[in-house]
Amino acid sequence: MKNKQEFIENENELSYQNKKINKILENQPVTLYDESGRPFNFASVLVIGKNFTKTYREDLFRLLGIIGNSEIKILMYILNNVTYENYRMETANTFCATYDEIVAKTGCSRRTVATVLKKLKDCNAIVKVSGSKYRVNPNLASVGTELQQQRIMIQYNTEWISEAENEDN
Repeated sequence: MKNKQEFIENENELSYQNKKINKILENQPVTLYDESGRPFNFASVLVIGKNFTKTYREDLFRLLGIIGNSEIKILMYILNNVTYENYRMETANTFCATYDEIVAKTGCSRRTVATVLKKLKDCNAIVKVSGSKYRVNPNLASVGTELQQQRIMIQYNTEWISEAENEDN
């Protein structure tokens, strides 16, 4: 009963957050282009199922299309180093690495690392939590029950909204 009530409350919170995010995006449109130069929208749809790991191939492939082949190493490093443990919300779907650590592990330049992280932030694939800590959008990759998925999505949206509102000020 408690989980059902929390699920309903989470659904309401996600609905509120999605309205707020859409309002922010109306005022700050972000246009991304695929490798052919065509604009596209990066999906941010919450889809939940029971006890699963998910990666939305369409979103992942579009993401790969906006970054060059040498930069894919950085994305793969990030996805391979995400903490998917989701019982502690402060670490759920996060990765921690400085630019220098990513440079050392991928062999890419610092400039390339900065460019990729900016592109990932601009297309809502990651949000900066603090310092060198980032949270991966749970719609891109995550694990857990539907209740855990909701919790992670709410946390991600909260951080995304906070970052977007801080950029406005």
